[in-house]
Amino acid sequence: MLSNFFNTRVGFIMLLILFLTISCFAQQSTISGQFPETKAGMFYTFTRVVQLHDAPLTSFYAPFDLYNAKFGQITLKGETFDVITGLKDGEEIILVDGNRNKNFSDDEIYAQTLSGMNVNTYIEKLIFSDGSGYYIALWRIEDKLYYCGITRREGILYVGEKSYKAAIAETDSDGWYTKDAILLMVDLNENGKFDGPEFFRKYLKIGEEYFTIESVTKNGEAIVLEKSSTSVLVPFIGETFPDISFEEVSGKTINLGEKVGEWKVIYFNFLTASEVSKINVWLDAFSEFLKMEVKSYVLLVVPSSCNCTSCEECPLDLESLAKKYKDITIVPISREKLDEITIRLRLLYPETLMVISPDNVLVYRTSAGVVTEGVIWKHTITMPTVEQISNLIVALVKN
Repeated sequence: MLSNFFNTRVGFIMLLILFLTISCFAQQSTISGQFPETKAGMFYTFTRVVQLHDAPLTSFYAPFDLYNAKFGQITLKGETFDVITGLKDGEEIILVDGNRNKNFSDDEIYAQTLSGMNVNTYIEKLIFSDGSGYYIALWRIEDKLYYCGITRREGILYVGEKSYKAAIAETDSDGWYTKDAILLMVDLNENGKFDGPEFFRKYLKIGEEYFTIESVTKNGEAIVLEKSSTSVLVPFIGETFPDISFEEVSGKTINLGEKVGEWKVIYFNFLTASEVSKINVWLDAFSEFLKMEVKSYVLLVVPSSCNCTSCEECPLDLESLAKKYKDITIVPISREKLDEITIRLRLLYPETLMVISPDNVLVYRTSAGVVTEGVIWKHTITMPTVEQISNLIVALVKN
Protein backbone atom coordinates (compact mmCIF):
# COMPACT_ATOMS: atom_id res chain seq x y z
CA MET A 1 0.00 0.00 0.00
CA LEU A 2 2.86 2.35 0.84
CA SER A 3 4.44 1.53 -2.51
CA ASN A 4 1.20 2.31 -4.31
CA PHE A 5 0.90 5.57 -2.40
CA PHE A 6 4.47 6.47 -3.32
CA ASN A 7 3.94 5.64 -6.99
CA THR A 8 0.70 7.60 -7.07
CA ARG A 9 2.35 10.60 -5.47
CA VAL A 10 5.35 10.46 -7.84
CA GLY A 11 3.00 10.14 -10.79
CA PHE A 12 1.01 13.16 -9.58
CA ILE A 13 4.19 15.23 -9.18
CA MET A 14 5.37 14.24 -12.68
CA LEU A 15 1.98 15.17 -14.10
CA LEU A 16 2.10 18.51 -12.27
CA ILE A 17 5.59 19.24 -13.63
CA LEU A 18 4.44 18.38 -17.13
CA PHE A 19 1.39 20.65 -16.76
CA LEU A 20 3.48 23.55 -15.49
CA THR A 21 5.97 23.06 -18.33
CA ILE A 22 3.20 23.14 -20.91
CA SER A 23 1.60 26.16 -19.23
CA CYS A 24 4.91 28.00 -19.14
CA PHE A 25 5.51 27.25 -22.81
CA ALA A 26 2.01 28.40 -23.70
CA GLN A 27 2.51 31.65 -21.79
CA GLN A 28 5.78 32.28 -23.57
CA SER A 29 4.54 31.45 -27.06
CA THR A 30 1.16 33.22 -26.99
CA ILE A 31 -0.33 36.44 -25.67
CA SER A 32 -3.98 37.36 -25.28
CA GLY A 33 -6.31 40.33 -24.99
CA GLN A 34 -9.73 40.97 -23.52
CA PHE A 35 -11.96 43.76 -24.88
CA PRO A 36 -15.17 44.13 -22.84
CA GLU A 37 -16.03 47.77 -23.63
CA THR A 38 -17.69 48.93 -26.87
CA LYS A 39 -16.96 52.52 -27.94
CA ALA A 40 -17.67 54.82 -30.87
CA GLY A 41 -14.57 56.07 -32.65
CA MET A 42 -12.62 54.63 -35.57
CA PHE A 43 -11.35 55.36 -39.06
CA TYR A 44 -13.74 54.88 -41.94
CA THR A 45 -13.81 51.13 -42.56
CA PHE A 46 -15.23 49.15 -45.49
CA THR A 47 -18.01 51.20 -47.09
CA ARG A 48 -21.30 49.48 -47.90
CA VAL A 49 -24.31 50.72 -49.90
CA VAL A 50 -27.90 50.72 -48.64
CA GLN A 51 -30.38 49.71 -51.33
CA LEU A 52 -33.10 52.39 -51.31
CA HIS A 53 -36.76 51.89 -52.25
CA ASP A 54 -39.69 54.23 -52.84
CA ALA A 55 -41.96 52.33 -50.45
CA PRO A 56 -41.38 51.06 -46.88
CA LEU A 57 -40.22 47.45 -46.58
CA THR A 58 -41.95 46.99 -43.21
CA SER A 59 -44.47 48.83 -41.04
CA PHE A 60 -43.07 51.29 -38.45
CA TYR A 61 -43.66 54.57 -36.62
CA ALA A 62 -41.84 57.75 -37.71
CA PRO A 63 -42.04 60.99 -35.65
CA PHE A 64 -42.49 63.19 -38.74
CA ASP A 65 -42.95 63.01 -42.50
CA LEU A 66 -40.04 63.37 -44.91
CA TYR A 67 -40.23 64.80 -48.40
CA ASN A 68 -38.95 62.51 -51.16
CA ALA A 69 -38.49 59.75 -48.58
CA LYS A 70 -36.56 56.61 -49.42
CA PHE A 71 -36.52 53.39 -47.42
CA GLY A 72 -33.90 50.72 -46.90
CA GLN A 73 -32.40 48.18 -44.51
CA ILE A 74 -28.98 47.48 -43.02
CA THR A 75 -27.99 43.94 -42.03
CA LEU A 76 -25.20 43.28 -39.55
CA LYS A 77 -24.52 40.03 -37.66
CA GLY A 78 -27.59 38.60 -39.36
CA GLU A 79 -29.91 41.24 -37.84
CA THR A 80 -31.77 43.83 -39.90
CA PHE A 81 -32.27 47.52 -39.09
CA ASP A 82 -34.70 49.80 -40.98
CA VAL A 83 -33.50 53.09 -42.47
CA ILE A 84 -35.34 56.17 -43.78
CA THR A 85 -33.78 59.10 -45.62
CA GLY A 86 -35.38 62.22 -47.03
CA LEU A 87 -35.82 65.99 -46.65
CA LYS A 88 -37.23 67.87 -43.66
CA ASP A 89 -37.48 71.65 -44.07
CA GLY A 90 -35.06 71.37 -46.99
CA GLU A 91 -32.41 69.53 -44.96
CA GLU A 92 -31.26 65.95 -45.57
CA ILE A 93 -32.29 63.63 -42.72
CA ILE A 94 -31.34 60.01 -42.03
CA LEU A 95 -33.22 57.94 -39.45
CA VAL A 96 -32.27 54.43 -38.28
CA ASP A 97 -34.30 52.08 -36.10
CA GLY A 98 -31.24 51.23 -34.02
CA ASN A 99 -33.05 49.21 -31.36
CA ARG A 100 -35.27 47.38 -33.90
CA ASN A 101 -38.58 48.20 -32.18
CA LYS A 102 -40.20 49.62 -35.37
CA ASN A 103 -40.16 53.08 -33.77
CA PHE A 104 -37.87 55.80 -35.20
CA SER A 105 -38.51 58.26 -32.36
CA ASP A 106 -36.37 56.70 -29.61
CA ASP A 107 -33.00 56.05 -31.28
CA GLU A 108 -29.64 57.71 -30.61
CA ILE A 109 -28.46 59.42 -33.79
CA TYR A 110 -26.65 62.68 -34.46
CA ALA A 111 -25.06 64.40 -37.44
CA GLN A 112 -21.68 66.00 -37.97
CA THR A 113 -20.42 67.79 -41.07
CA LEU A 114 -17.42 66.33 -42.89
CA SER A 115 -14.59 68.84 -43.19
CA GLY A 116 -14.16 70.07 -46.76
CA MET A 117 -17.46 68.54 -47.87
CA ASN A 118 -21.02 69.76 -47.69
CA VAL A 119 -22.19 66.35 -46.51
CA ASN A 120 -23.58 65.38 -43.13
CA THR A 121 -22.36 62.14 -41.59
CA TYR A 122 -24.87 60.57 -39.23
CA ILE A 123 -23.65 58.51 -36.28
CA GLU A 124 -26.00 55.77 -35.07
CA LYS A 125 -25.78 53.18 -32.33
CA LEU A 126 -27.23 49.80 -33.24
CA ILE A 127 -28.29 47.38 -30.50
CA PHE A 128 -28.28 43.68 -31.27
CA SER A 129 -30.62 41.10 -29.75
CA ASP A 130 -27.88 39.96 -27.33
CA GLY A 131 -27.66 43.52 -25.94
CA SER A 132 -24.30 44.36 -27.50
CA GLY A 133 -23.83 47.66 -29.33
CA TYR A 134 -22.25 48.68 -32.64
CA TYR A 135 -21.72 52.18 -34.04
CA ILE A 136 -22.02 53.06 -37.72
CA ALA A 137 -21.56 56.20 -39.80
CA LEU A 138 -24.06 56.94 -42.59
CA TRP A 139 -23.96 59.56 -45.30
CA ARG A 140 -25.86 60.27 -48.51
CA ILE A 141 -24.34 61.53 -51.76
CA GLU A 142 -26.93 62.28 -54.44
CA ASP A 143 -29.20 59.22 -54.65
CA LYS A 144 -26.82 56.82 -52.85
CA LEU A 145 -26.81 56.05 -49.12
CA TYR A 146 -23.60 54.65 -47.62
CA TYR A 147 -22.54 53.32 -44.23
CA CYS A 148 -19.53 51.82 -42.48
CA GLY A 149 -18.59 50.62 -39.02
CA ILE A 150 -16.81 53.03 -36.67
CA THR A 151 -16.76 50.78 -33.61
CA ARG A 152 -13.87 49.69 -31.44
CA ARG A 153 -13.78 47.38 -28.43
CA GLU A 154 -11.36 48.51 -25.73
CA GLY A 155 -9.61 46.49 -23.08
CA ILE A 156 -6.23 45.05 -22.13
CA LEU A 157 -3.54 43.11 -24.00
CA TYR A 158 -1.59 40.83 -21.64
CA VAL A 159 2.08 40.21 -22.46
CA GLY A 160 3.65 38.07 -19.77
CA GLU A 161 3.45 40.04 -16.53
CA LYS A 162 2.90 43.31 -18.38
CA SER A 163 -0.40 44.67 -19.65
CA TYR A 164 -1.18 47.37 -22.22
CA LYS A 165 -4.25 49.40 -23.01
CA ALA A 166 -5.51 48.01 -26.31
CA ALA A 167 -8.48 48.00 -28.67
CA ILE A 168 -9.78 46.05 -31.62
CA ALA A 169 -11.97 47.05 -34.56
CA GLU A 170 -13.48 44.98 -37.36
CA THR A 171 -12.92 46.48 -40.81
CA ASP A 172 -15.53 44.68 -42.95
CA SER A 173 -18.48 46.67 -41.54
CA ASP A 174 -20.50 43.50 -41.01
CA GLY A 175 -20.36 43.37 -37.20
CA TRP A 176 -18.30 40.18 -37.05
CA TYR A 177 -14.64 40.01 -36.00
CA THR A 178 -12.32 37.76 -38.03
CA LYS A 179 -8.54 37.60 -37.79
CA ASP A 180 -8.03 38.66 -41.42
CA ALA A 181 -10.22 41.78 -41.15
CA ILE A 182 -9.40 43.49 -37.88
CA LEU A 183 -7.35 46.46 -36.73
CA LEU A 184 -5.46 46.04 -33.46
CA MET A 185 -4.37 49.07 -31.44
CA VAL A 186 -1.85 48.79 -28.59
CA ASP A 187 -0.68 51.70 -26.40
CA LEU A 188 2.96 50.59 -26.46
CA ASN A 189 4.38 53.89 -25.19
CA GLU A 190 1.76 53.92 -22.42
CA ASN A 191 0.73 57.54 -22.93
CA GLY A 192 -2.97 56.72 -22.68
CA LYS A 193 -3.80 56.95 -26.40
CA PHE A 194 -3.13 55.21 -29.70
CA ASP A 195 -0.43 56.90 -31.79
CA GLY A 196 0.48 56.42 -35.46
CA PRO A 197 2.90 53.46 -35.08
CA GLU A 198 0.57 51.66 -32.65
CA PHE A 199 -1.93 50.34 -35.21
CA PHE A 200 -1.48 46.80 -36.49
CA ARG A 201 -3.11 44.34 -38.88
CA LYS A 202 -2.33 40.62 -38.71
CA TYR A 203 1.12 41.15 -37.18
CA LEU A 204 2.27 42.88 -33.99
CA LYS A 205 5.71 43.86 -32.70
CA ILE A 206 6.33 44.34 -28.98
CA GLY A 207 9.89 45.01 -27.92
CA GLU A 208 12.06 42.58 -29.86
CA GLU A 209 9.31 40.01 -30.41
CA TYR A 210 6.88 39.54 -33.29
CA PHE A 211 3.40 38.07 -32.98
CA THR A 212 0.77 36.91 -35.47
CA ILE A 213 -2.96 37.11 -34.77
CA GLU A 214 -3.98 33.49 -34.27
CA SER A 215 -7.67 33.81 -33.38
CA VAL A 216 -10.34 36.28 -32.36
CA THR A 217 -13.82 35.64 -30.99
CA LYS A 218 -16.61 36.47 -33.40
CA ASN A 219 -17.97 39.21 -31.14
CA GLY A 220 -14.50 40.75 -30.67
CA GLU A 221 -14.30 40.19 -26.91
CA ALA A 222 -11.02 38.25 -26.95
CA ILE A 223 -7.95 37.74 -29.10
CA VAL A 224 -4.96 35.36 -29.09
CA LEU A 225 -1.63 36.10 -30.78
CA GLU A 226 1.15 33.59 -31.35
CA LYS A 227 4.84 34.42 -31.24
CA SER A 228 6.51 34.37 -34.64
CA SER A 229 10.00 32.95 -35.04
CA THR A 230 10.93 35.42 -37.79
CA SER A 231 10.76 39.16 -38.34
CA VAL A 232 7.46 39.42 -40.20
CA LEU A 233 6.90 43.15 -39.95
CA VAL A 234 8.81 46.24 -41.05
CA PRO A 235 10.28 47.64 -37.82
CA PHE A 236 10.24 51.06 -36.30
CA ILE A 237 12.93 53.60 -37.19
CA GLY A 238 16.30 52.57 -35.78
CA GLU A 239 15.63 48.83 -36.06
CA THR A 240 16.82 46.18 -38.52
CA PHE A 241 14.86 45.75 -41.73
CA PRO A 242 13.47 42.18 -42.08
CA ASP A 243 13.78 39.75 -44.99
CA ILE A 244 10.99 40.43 -47.50
CA SER A 245 11.32 39.04 -51.02
CA PHE A 246 9.74 40.12 -54.31
CA GLU A 247 10.07 39.41 -58.02
CA GLU A 248 11.21 42.35 -60.13
CA VAL A 249 10.00 42.97 -63.71
CA SER A 250 12.56 40.56 -65.20
CA GLY A 251 11.38 37.76 -62.89
CA LYS A 252 14.48 37.84 -60.70
CA THR A 253 13.83 37.45 -56.95
CA ILE A 254 15.16 40.26 -54.77
CA ASN A 255 15.23 40.57 -50.99
CA LEU A 256 14.63 44.04 -49.59
CA GLY A 257 16.26 42.98 -46.33
CA GLU A 258 19.48 41.76 -47.91
CA LYS A 259 22.60 43.65 -46.87
CA VAL A 260 24.12 45.18 -50.00
CA GLY A 261 26.59 47.52 -48.28
CA GLU A 262 24.86 50.57 -49.75
CA TRP A 263 22.16 52.99 -48.77
CA LYS A 264 18.76 51.86 -50.04
CA VAL A 265 15.60 53.77 -50.90
CA ILE A 266 12.22 52.02 -51.16
CA TYR A 267 9.37 53.85 -52.85
CA PHE A 268 5.76 52.63 -53.12
CA ASN A 269 2.89 53.93 -55.26
CA PHE A 270 -0.02 52.86 -57.47
CA LEU A 271 0.72 52.74 -61.19
CA THR A 272 -2.32 54.70 -62.33
CA ALA A 273 -2.67 57.48 -64.89
CA SER A 274 -3.06 60.09 -62.14
CA GLU A 275 0.18 59.00 -60.41
CA VAL A 276 2.43 58.49 -63.47
CA SER A 277 3.86 62.01 -63.53
CA LYS A 278 4.66 61.85 -59.82
CA ILE A 279 6.28 58.43 -60.22
CA ASN A 280 8.45 59.71 -63.07
CA VAL A 281 9.67 62.62 -60.94
CA TRP A 282 10.78 60.19 -58.24
CA LEU A 283 12.39 57.85 -60.77
CA ASP A 284 14.41 60.76 -62.14
CA ALA A 285 15.52 61.61 -58.60
CA PHE A 286 16.49 58.00 -57.89
CA SER A 287 18.59 58.02 -61.05
CA GLU A 288 20.58 60.90 -59.55
CA PHE A 289 20.98 58.92 -56.31
CA LEU A 290 22.90 56.26 -58.28
CA LYS A 291 25.81 58.70 -58.51
CA MET A 292 26.05 58.48 -54.72
CA GLU A 293 25.84 54.66 -54.84
CA VAL A 294 22.32 54.61 -53.41
CA LYS A 295 20.26 51.63 -54.57
CA SER A 296 16.58 52.29 -55.28
CA TYR A 297 13.63 49.88 -55.22
CA VAL A 298 10.31 51.06 -56.67
CA LEU A 299 7.23 49.02 -55.73
CA LEU A 300 4.31 49.75 -58.05
CA VAL A 301 0.81 48.36 -57.75
CA VAL A 302 -0.15 47.34 -61.27
CA PRO A 303 -3.66 47.44 -62.77
CA SER A 304 -5.46 44.10 -62.97
CA SER A 305 -6.04 44.64 -66.71
CA CYS A 306 -4.88 46.95 -69.50
CA ASN A 307 -7.36 48.63 -71.87
CA CYS A 308 -4.93 50.78 -73.87
CA THR A 309 -4.54 50.40 -77.63
CA SER A 310 -0.74 50.40 -77.67
CA CYS A 311 1.08 49.07 -74.61
CA GLU A 312 4.44 50.09 -76.08
CA GLU A 313 3.49 53.75 -75.68
CA CYS A 314 1.37 53.33 -72.56
CA PRO A 315 2.68 55.32 -69.55
CA LEU A 316 1.48 52.46 -67.33
CA ASP A 317 3.73 49.90 -69.04
CA LEU A 318 6.18 48.50 -66.47
CA GLU A 319 8.55 47.00 -69.01
CA SER A 320 9.02 50.39 -70.66
CA LEU A 321 9.77 51.95 -67.28
CA ALA A 322 12.23 49.17 -66.46
CA LYS A 323 14.08 49.75 -69.75
CA LYS A 324 14.21 53.51 -69.28
CA TYR A 325 15.40 53.25 -65.67
CA LYS A 326 17.45 50.07 -66.02
CA ASP A 327 19.59 50.71 -62.92
CA ILE A 328 16.54 51.04 -60.67
CA THR A 329 14.85 47.88 -59.42
CA ILE A 330 11.16 48.11 -60.34
CA VAL A 331 8.88 45.60 -58.61
CA PRO A 332 5.30 45.00 -59.79
CA ILE A 333 2.76 44.39 -57.03
CA SER A 334 -0.45 42.59 -57.98
CA ARG A 335 -3.78 43.51 -56.40
CA GLU A 336 -3.97 39.97 -55.01
CA LYS A 337 -0.73 40.41 -53.03
CA LEU A 338 -1.28 44.04 -52.09
CA ASP A 339 -2.96 43.46 -48.74
CA GLU A 340 -0.24 41.20 -47.32
CA ILE A 341 2.53 43.50 -48.58
CA THR A 342 0.76 46.56 -47.19
CA ILE A 343 0.56 44.91 -43.77
CA ARG A 344 4.14 43.66 -43.68
CA LEU A 345 5.71 46.88 -44.98
CA ARG A 346 3.22 49.05 -43.08
CA LEU A 347 2.62 50.99 -46.28
CA LEU A 348 0.71 54.25 -46.40
CA TYR A 349 -1.63 55.04 -49.29
CA PRO A 350 -1.17 56.32 -51.88
CA GLU A 351 2.63 56.50 -51.52
CA THR A 352 5.35 55.63 -49.02
CA LEU A 353 9.10 56.21 -48.96
CA MET A 354 11.71 54.49 -46.77
CA VAL A 355 15.49 54.88 -46.41
CA ILE A 356 17.65 51.98 -45.16
CA SER A 357 21.28 52.21 -44.06
CA PRO A 358 24.16 50.00 -45.37
CA ASP A 359 23.82 48.09 -42.07
CA ASN A 360 20.18 47.36 -42.97
CA VAL A 361 18.67 49.69 -40.39
CA LEU A 362 15.53 51.69 -41.17
CA VAL A 363 16.50 55.34 -40.72
CA TYR A 364 13.55 57.11 -42.36
CA ARG A 365 9.99 56.43 -43.48
CA THR A 366 7.07 58.61 -44.52
CA SER A 367 5.72 60.01 -41.28
CA ALA A 368 2.14 59.29 -40.29
CA GLY A 369 0.04 60.24 -37.33
CA VAL A 370 -3.56 59.84 -36.32
CA VAL A 371 -6.24 62.15 -34.99
CA THR A 372 -8.36 60.16 -32.56
CA GLU A 373 -10.38 63.00 -31.08
CA GLY A 374 -14.02 62.68 -32.11
CA VAL A 375 -15.92 59.78 -33.59
CA ILE A 376 -14.40 59.81 -37.08
CA TRP A 377 -10.66 59.20 -36.80
CA LYS A 378 -8.22 60.47 -39.41
CA HIS A 379 -4.73 59.69 -40.65
CA THR A 380 -2.22 62.51 -41.06
CA ILE A 381 0.42 61.57 -43.64
CA THR A 382 3.37 63.81 -44.50
CA MET A 383 5.08 62.82 -47.74
CA PRO A 384 8.46 64.50 -48.24
CA THR A 385 9.36 66.43 -51.38
CA VAL A 386 12.04 65.21 -53.79
CA GLU A 387 14.29 68.07 -52.63
CA GLN A 388 13.88 67.09 -48.96
CA ILE A 389 14.78 63.46 -49.62
CA SER A 390 17.68 64.47 -51.87
CA ASN A 391 19.10 66.64 -49.09
CA LEU A 392 18.60 63.80 -46.59
CA ILE A 393 20.39 61.29 -48.83
CA VAL A 394 23.32 63.66 -49.38
CA ALA A 395 23.65 64.22 -45.61
CA LEU A 396 23.42 60.50 -44.83
CA VAL A 397 25.96 59.44 -47.47
CA LYS A 398 28.47 62.11 -46.39
CA ASN A 399 28.23 61.08 -42.75
